[in-house]
Amino acid sequence: GGDTLLFDVVRDSADGMIIRLIAKVELDCENGQYVCDQKGAYSVKLAYGDPAFPESRTTATVPVTLVDVNEPPEILTDTIEVVENSPKNTVIDTIEAFDIDIYDSVLIYTLVEDKSGCFDLSRRGVVTVKTDKCPALDYETNPELPITVKVTDRGTHGKGMEPLTDTKTIIVKVKDINEAPKLDDKTITVKEDTPVGTVVDRLVAKDPDTNPDYNKLTYTVIGGDTATFKVDPQTGDVILKDTKKTGLISGWIS
Repeated sequence: GGDTLLFDVVRDSADGMIIRLIAKVELDCENGQYVCDQKGAYSVKLAYGDPAFPESRTTATVPVTLVDVNEPPEILTDTIEVVENSPKNTVIDTIEAFDIDIYDSVLIYTLVEDKSGCFDLSRRGVVTVKTDKCPALDYETNPELPITVKVTDRGTHGKGMEPLTDTKTIIVKVKDINEAPKLDDKTITVKEDTPVGTVVDRLVAKDPDTNPDYNKLTYTVIGGDTATFKVDPQTGDVILKDTKKTGLISGWIS
């Protein structure tokens, strides 16, 4: 008898003196269908007695309390993005997690592992850049950096409600940006009888970018003895333009 939609009564021994209550449905405190943590919210009515003596048959109502238990949180974030060379305290993203328990509205985040040493994680899941000029925060070297994050629920609702956790490795994708090339100062020596049009030297700039959209260099003369020398914009070749007294030239690359 009782709430037969929720429970079955099954004999657990040959003499029938021991019984078990078996749930017929999934009793979930979070789906809104059931009353949890309320004493005697449900009941099972039993009829029992000796079959040989019908007059001994009697009934009893057994109260049933559905007790909510803590369920683990789940980290939802798989990847986040950061621009390479980002300065200290740059906010990257917030790790997202979900806990089905209504009382676990506050989740605590912990950074378990970060081999790069480039990241910090707040208790509320905000990921920031830890240091200026972090060596590993370089797209050309590390287009992706893994961090391992743990989230912990409160687990303080009652018996069987110990804090539970979820741990996950999240990929930090490093976004490429155009970085400045570098051209060192250089001294060029030219013989006085060098013919006009001779390539007297070549300027070679270094660009950290591997992305072809960012590493195409153009050499431009911006001052100096431009009457005597010119620079090939594509190759960086320094070419003798005239044979008058030579001097200095300066330029830039883009």
